[in-house]
Amino acid sequence: MIVFSDGQAVFGERFTVKLQAPEFNFVRYPFDTQTFFVHVQALYPTAFMKYVPLEGFSRLGGKLGEEEWIFDKSWTSTSEVEGSTGKPTSLFSFGFTARRHLNYYVLRIFVPLAIIILVSWLTFFLQDFGKRVDIAGANLLIFIAFNFTISGDLPRLGYVTFMDAVVVTTFVFSGLVVTMSVVFKRMEVMGKESLARRIDKFTIWIYPLTLAVLAISCWYWFVAKHPHH
Repeated sequence: MIVFSDGQAVFGERFTVKLQAPEFNFVRYPFDTQTFFVHVQALYPTAFMKYVPLEGFSRLGGKLGEEEWIFDKSWTSTSEVEGSTGKPTSLFSFGFTARRHLNYYVLRIFVPLAIIILVSWLTFFLQDFGKRVDIAGANLLIFIAFNFTISGDLPRLGYVTFMDAVVVTTFVFSGLVVTMSVVFKRMEVMGKESLARRIDKFTIWIYPLTLAVLAISCWYWFVAKHPHH
């Protein structure tokens, strides 16, 4: 601590803290931007102690040890709140915003999901309905295994996020391809192959168009419609 002649004091301390907040909103996850706060409340009333921010002293360090976030702007503020004694006490707040590194989510989650969807769609170009069932079923099992792999990296929340919507949509469409392949194979066995072929011509294009509409809808409802928190 450094004490000046006018009664002001400068106190320096180093500590490690894990920040959590009940006001986080993960609806846009992983495209969300979160606001973090560090609050320091004085023990004594403002008549004895009052916090005053010093320009240039409160800032983010270059090495915070957090690999998941990209830290942006920071700011400080002071206010008065009711203390444990029931009297007004000084409160110093240091806030900063952070956004996620998207490279991880693009390379480890979105690209594999896009490949799973692409393989599901490519099965429609096979003329052998039996092989479609085999490939679509194997693709669905791959997605289930992939879902278990990434489940540990997803936040466990009581509401749906953008990532949840994408994963569920991929799962539904993968299961839908298996179901349609089985139905076409069943129609072929029952002597309705010509009808199955006619329907199949439409599903080749309906499948990607429907998927595109759902993808745009998910982006609108979970990302575009919700501003940065």
